[in-house]
Amino acid sequence: MSRKATEIDPVKMPSPIRELSWAIIAIVLLILTYAATENTGGGINICGYNLTVPCYFRMVFHLPCPSCGLTRSMVAALHLNIAEAWRQNWAGIWVIIGWLLFILWRARRAVLLWRGKELVFLAEKDLWGKIGIIYSVIFSLLTIGNWISKVMMVPLS
Repeated sequence: MSRKATEIDPVKMPSPIRELSWAIIAIVLLILTYAATENTGGGINICGYNLTVPCYFRMVFHLPCPSCGLTRSMVAALHLNIAEAWRQNWAGIWVIIGWLLFILWRARRAVLLWRGKELVFLAEKDLWGKIGIIYSVIFSLLTIGNWISKVMMVPLS
């Protein structure tokens, strides 16, 4: 027996509470990260402790790694210091934008499910998948572009 294309399998539909809980978890993590971190230029302070992690890529190849400065960039972007975030790593700003889009996306999904708009929810799944691919490509290009610019600034020895 075949199913109609408009029938919705209730087992595969996520609950609005689950969708909203993902948005709330992301908001709480964003707030905790903002409150607990401080960008000091030489490292990241987390609750008063300086976190400086050695870069093994730089130690082995004597070049900055593709994600060099990404954490400092994200912390600066969270503190709305966009110029510093851009200077540290271009992709850090993109990560924060992605984080905010994730929150909005999950909240919208919860609202659609609460209102009983399962068909709209299912139709938008494909759209958001394509947006995710575009976002990933832009993030990758920014990371590679930032890395190339930093490698070109390294003095040859």
